Amino acid sequence: MAKIRLTAPTFDASLKTVTHASFSDVTLAGIQLIVNVTDQVIIYNFADTAKGGTLAGDVLTLEYDTTTMDDTDELMILVEDGVAYQLPSGAATAANQATIIAAVDGVEATLTTIDGRVDGLETLATATNTKLDTVIGHVDGIETTLTTIDGRVDGLETSNSAIQTAVELIDNAIGVEDAPETAGGGLMMSGTVRRDTAASSAGTTGDNATLNTDSLGRLWVSGAAVEDAAETAGGILLMAGSVRRDTAASSAGTTGDNATINTDSVGALWTRDTATQVDDAAFTPATGRVMPVGYLADETATDSVDEGDAGVARMTLDRKQIHANYAHAAGGATPYKLVSAATTNATSVKASAGTVYMITASNVNAAVRYLKLYNKASAPTVGTDVPVLTLAIPGNTAGAGTNIPVPTVGINFSTGIAFALTTEATDAGSTGVALSEIVVNLAYA
Repeated sequence: MAKIRLTAPTFDASLKTVTHASFSDVTLAGIQLIVNVTDQVIIYNFADTAKGGTLAGDVLTLEYDTTTMDDTDELMILVEDGVAYQLPSGAATAANQATIIAAVDGVEATLTTIDGRVDGLETLATATNTKLDTVIGHVDGIETTLTTIDGRVDGLETSNSAIQTAVELIDNAIGVEDAPETAGGGLMMSGTVRRDTAASSAGTTGDNATLNTDSLGRLWVSGAAVEDAAETAGGILLMAGSVRRDTAASSAGTTGDNATINTDSVGALWTRDTATQVDDAAFTPATGRVMPVGYLADETATDSVDEGDAGVARMTLDRKQIHANYAHAAGGATPYKLVSAATTNATSVKASAGTVYMITASNVNAAVRYLKLYNKASAPTVGTDVPVLTLAIPGNTAGAGTNIPVPTVGINFSTGIAFALTTEATDAGSTGVALSEIVVNLAYA
């Protein structure tokens, strides 16, 4: 039997119903197939007990669960009817449809002729049962032929549905310009022609041409530069595209995957310097990375910078670094002065680690006196504690003394800075000096 495709049905996915005015003119057995074209799922099949339904007037209630579908999904409905099958719009050209209609008209004319001949055969059959059996056999053959034709029509319907699905898949694979990429979106493969030497498949400018790859499958491109070759004025450059990412992130899922070059919201290239060290973080030898420091060759005119600016250190033309010591107002050593009392003058200068940068001492006694320095965070116990330095202070009633040379890096005291004054050079000596005969000056940090 011929089938017809019904259009504009009403689909209620949550109620599992399909409504169409033509359902009132057919039986449940006359409804052959209903396909959800959007989801590509058969939701009704008269030959499948799991996909049946019940018909009440023009409303078909489905056994198949459609509650996860949408009411707006496109449905294809096929029912038996006495008219020719109407192909989907665009599945064939008007000329091809006219040819099919003409062929069907021919079949109808042939069937009319056959019907007339059957009438004649029935008249002859009254004369002999043998001839009637022969006629019945011919009629059976005609029914078989009609069944074959019906099957081929069904095949055309299936082919038309496959064509429609293929067209929809192609449409889904076409991306919209300036639209974000969609995870799981369709992609279209692009083919190339292998050409081991660069050549065009087109005869002249403006002709269609193929994309070409070399013997290793690499795409031939114009503008590639040869490595370690001089740049040529007017040479071709290749533009590199990027993906806008307002925060730094990789497009690749894991190490080894292909990834895009990324730019921020103002088109600046995201970069990462693997040699950069985080401020105030520990450095790991043989693991942490460093970068060479560059200097500006400048032996004549220096360039000043403003507060908060970054600057480049200077060097001579033969790469010697230029530097000058500068006493900043916020830095420098702390001075300390003591005029002796009539004791050992056991003194704590600094109760924590420090560095001594200057030592001077004067003596107005005729005899030599001794300045003893201790690595201690409190005043020393003279005669018991052991000094780290013992310095002689020459004496003269008219005034004498000493200026102790101190290394540029200073003298380190890891615990504290302390001192005492005695008349003996030995560590155990504990005799104090006279009032105001010794003056000690220190500079420390």
